[in-house]
Amino acid sequence: MDDAELGMLTRQGDRWMLTFTRRLAHPREKVWRAVTEPEHLAAWYPQEIVGERRPGRRPRRDAATAHG
Repeated sequence: MDDAELGMLTRQGDRWMLTFTRRLAHPREKVWRAVTEPEHLAAWYPQEIVGERRPGRRPRRDAATAHG
């Protein structure tokens, strides 16, 4: 595993950001639906994400609604 696979840590002002990049064998549109639409996200992510989904907002996960 090379360093890029571990993620990239960058500083933005007084905050740090950790970025992971993955190449997936699926069309971009399908991956986007899988992480943004609740009915698709539920197929692989066990907790419900509560609140508005938009850039810059921290997602809140609800463990009480975990599937399985």
